[in-house]
Amino acid sequence: TGRVFWSCRTGYLSSCSASVIPSTSGDLIVTAAHCVYDTTTLAWQTNCNWFFVPAYKNGNAPYGKWPARQVAALNSWTRSNPDYNY
Repeated sequence: TGRVFWSCRTGYLSSCSASVIPSTSGDLIVTAAHCVYDTTTLAWQTNCNWFFVPAYKNGNAPYGKWPARQVAALNSWTRSNPDYNY
């Protein structure tokens, strides 16, 4: 577990909790869909710099910062207008 951070056009740094989950590649992170999909504009968070910090606590990154190659959310959620209860 740790935190995923991103900074977009505004330069403001945002974050959400995140976890590594077992995958073939060994580098799949899961976080809340509203972190990668802007529910205000109903659009993907684009032109952003993303990175994951495993075991993040109080500003410490004991295992470094890992850049993201891709972000995604289920289409069924993004098309739900998005409904946080979905």
